[in-house]
Amino acid sequence: MAAKDSEIAFIQNKIMDISYAKFSTDLTPEFCLFTNVIKTIKSDSDGNIWFFTSCKGEYAKNINQEFFACLDYYQKGRNFYLRINGKASIAETAPDFADAQIAGNNNILIKCKITKAEYFENEQQYKLSARERLVKYISKLFYSNSHKIFDFSGVA
Repeated sequence: MAAKDSEIAFIQNKIMDISYAKFSTDLTPEFCLFTNVIKTIKSDSDGNIWFFTSCKGEYAKNINQEFFACLDYYQKGRNFYLRINGKASIAETAPDFADAQIAGNNNILIKCKITKAEYFENEQQYKLSARERLVKYISKLFYSNSHKIFDFSGVA
């Protein structure tokens, strides 16, 4: 279990480092949760990500089940990006950050439980000489750790 805790802590740090992500969902269009950019409010040690997203106000009450969500964390100039998949639902209460409300009634609070996280490293090749690129390419073939997959689907 300690390994999963360190993996979650690693993912938490990376999420809060970037904090902005593209949110998309598998819900049908009539539920009106559109693909948009969100700002992460909190990422807790249980593997939950909390954020606000926009929704057509009258349709929010129709979304009472869990749904699949995808969060793509990327920021220009960073040497990594994350893709988070998980089960999301509308959160009724947010005790730790109730003051983080966003003005307007078209925003709803989403809680997303991480089931799978993919971590990708980007290396800026243009700063390297041809010899250094070749050495990095060959070492990546045999010792690549630039892509990591974390599976949290079995974690309660």
